[in-house]
Amino acid sequence: MNGALKSPTRCRQAGASELVVHGRTKEDGYKAERINWQAIGEIRQRLTIPVVANGEIWDWQSAQDCMAVTGCDSVMIGRGALNVPNLSRVIKYNEPRMPWPQVVQLLQKYTRLEKAG
Repeated sequence: MNGALKSPTRCRQAGASELVVHGRTKEDGYKAERINWQAIGEIRQRLTIPVVANGEIWDWQSAQDCMAVTGCDSVMIGRGALNVPNLSRVIKYNEPRMPWPQVVQLLQKYTRLEKAG
């Protein structure tokens, strides 16, 4: 991530008002053990604009851990939302994950809506 530490300053200089930073590189792939929240924290410390942390946010606890390590006030979710449709509420309110039967019903509803156009 060392090379990535230069880009955020350039983004800010170009007029960015907020920056979302993922804690892995392309080379890291989806390897959970490669997440580098500390690097996101370093970027946040260098900038005066809000930094949103992204990467390995799967539930309320991982969001809390990420914010504690990075110092960020917010997180962005990605793949986790495909697995847990109510992930934003799980993170924000520490609600339980949507039960699998309810996920199936939701998928069936989406399928019906998609077919209906």
